[in-house]
Amino acid sequence: MGKVTTVSIVDDDLTVHDALEQQLARQPKYRIQSRHTDAISAIDSLPRQSPDILLLDVRMPRVDGFECLHQIRDRLPATRIIIFTAYGSDDVFRHALTGRANGFVRKGTTWSNLDQALDFRSPSRIFENTAGHAQGLISHPVFPKGAPTLSPRELEILKLLARDLSNKEIADRLGITRQAVANRLWILYGKLGVHRASGAVARALTTGLINWQDGEIK
Repeated sequence: MGKVTTVSIVDDDLTVHDALEQQLARQPKYRIQSRHTDAISAIDSLPRQSPDILLLDVRMPRVDGFECLHQIRDRLPATRIIIFTAYGSDDVFRHALTGRANGFVRKGTTWSNLDQALDFRSPSRIFENTAGHAQGLISHPVFPKGAPTLSPRELEILKLLARDLSNKEIADRLGITRQAVANRLWILYGKLGVHRASGAVARALTTGLINWQDGEIK
C-alpha cells in the first residue's frame, strides 16, 4: 500500500463528521487525523498536526470557515485545504479563491467527486464541484493566452476585489462612488473575458496580473 493521506475535518455538524469518516474508512489510502467542531480549536491545533488534507466547513458559530482559512493558510503551506459546504454562491467561491483554498466542494456531492477533490493536486488551480454536476470541474476556465492590459486604476480595483472587499468597501477605499466601482468592474470583466468577480480573480491569479507573496496580494 502507498502513502496514507491524513485528513482533518472542521465542521460543527457531527453527522457530517460521521458520514465523512464512514466514507474515508472504506478507502485504505485515507486516515482521519483529527476532527474539530469549531474553527477556534482548529486554528489552535491544526498547525501542529499538519494534515495532508483539510475539509473545512463555511458556516460555523463564532468564527466561520473563511476566517479560519485566512488564519491558517500560511501556517499550513503543504496542506490541501478544501472548502466543504452546502453553500455555492459566487461570493462563497470568491472567498475560497482569495483565501487560497485548493478545492471547493458542495455537500451532497457523490463520493466519486469528493475523491477527485481529495486527489487533486495543482499549485495554481482550484478544484470546484457543485452538487448539480456529474463530476468535478476545474474552476479556472481556459482563458485566452496572455494577460490583458489594465490601467493602474483597474489593477488597483482588481487587487482590492481579490482581497475580498465589497463594492462599497472598494469605493470607500478609493474615494469614489459605488456606481463608479460598478462601472469600472463592468469594463474590467469585459477585458478579462469573465462575467463575475470569482472569474476575474481566477484569471488574474492564473495570468500573473496579481500574485500571492507572503500571504498578501502583490
